[in-house]
Amino acid sequence: GSCKLFQLGRLTMTRGVQALVVEGFDLGHLLARYKRGEWGDSDQEDVDRNNHAVKVGDLRVFSSYEVPESPDGRLYIITEHDRSKTTVLLPTEY
Repeated sequence: GSCKLFQLGRLTMTRGVQALVVEGFDLGHLLARYKRGEWGDSDQEDVDRNNHAVKVGDLRVFSSYEVPESPDGRLYIITEHDRSKTTVLLPTEY
């Protein structure tokens, strides 16, 4: 189903991520997982923090995903605490 746990707000991506998308990386698949509350390979502390943030609604959501196509081997997705904006970025762009 299209169960959305939280609002992503305005979606932005950094130059590094844009380059991956231009090369054919499917960002939609990653965002779908993120919206479902699949926090990728985030450590347990981040997982707990994200689950809490989604429940409470006024805390930042931060997730890390293993992405072999990425120059850093992973991508971060961050949603602002007020849900105004979600950014996809390379760890080196953090």
